[in-house]
Amino acid sequence: KILYIFTCLIKFREPIILKKLDEVVEVLKKHNKKNILLLSGKRVCKEEFYIYLDNLLKEQFNVLNYTDIPSDPDIQSIEKAVIKSKEYNVDAIISIGGGSTMDAGKIVAARLTNNKSIRKMRGLLKITKKPIFMIAVPTTCGTGSECTVASVVTDLERNEKYAINDPKLIPQYAVLDPKTLLTLPKHLIATTALDALTHAIEAYIGKSNTENTKSHAGSAIHEIMENLIDAYNYPQDLELLAVLQKASYDAGIAFTKAYVGYVHAFSHAISAYYHLPHGYLNGVLLPIILEEYGDCINKE
Repeated sequence: KILYIFTCLIKFREPIILKKLDEVVEVLKKHNKKNILLLSGKRVCKEEFYIYLDNLLKEQFNVLNYTDIPSDPDIQSIEKAVIKSKEYNVDAIISIGGGSTMDAGKIVAARLTNNKSIRKMRGLLKITKKPIFMIAVPTTCGTGSECTVASVVTDLERNEKYAINDPKLIPQYAVLDPKTLLTLPKHLIATTALDALTHAIEAYIGKSNTENTKSHAGSAIHEIMENLIDAYNYPQDLELLAVLQKASYDAGIAFTKAYVGYVHAFSHAISAYYHLPHGYLNGVLLPIILEEYGDCINKE
């Protein structure tokens, strides 16, 4: 009931969608940004699209490159990025990567304006002040973090993995450029899309959804089911990649308002201990848990 009230009463904004990386420069100039944190992981920072964006930004802005975000963003790695960002007087963050990088970028943005530890942000509506300006560039087709209120953090000292949820964490802009998916390995196309499919299904069958969330979730389910196998077999097809990227976004819009369920609850707990990929675990757990739900999830 608390989650349903939260969904109904709080207005969720959606990020403005950009279709090309080139558009980022004009957006930053429009908002008078000068010192940019370009946040990524070790794989993405070697990609051609990252190098292209990095060079483009450095022509007109001061750019701090932080490329040490791990596959499961932990408190320590995020705090290192916060320290460097403060030294550099960062006023905007571009998170370019998968869900881990975008989640980390949200928390860095929040830490730069909120004088509280990451542990004290755990849970719902714990972020007091608006984070700094954020642009999210997803390079997978699964997490939807570019448009959600959530960030998942790993606490290595306590061996926990938990979510921080607040509408203030939604980035101002999301760049859905399918060219950023061209170098994504086939197995990551599959597992990240399974993550998006799980988001959409859990949002759709949940009890906190609205007509809007059901519409986004239904669209995402349809597009992923219809196109995932073809995208896996033809990973250079930009049209197929664009469809999965938009489906991931739609699933993110759906679950940020309607929430996820037991699949994610189990998946987060298991991955915290065994460090298995989130999307892979969702794909394994989804049919098992749907079967356990039984007829109660059938929608008329």
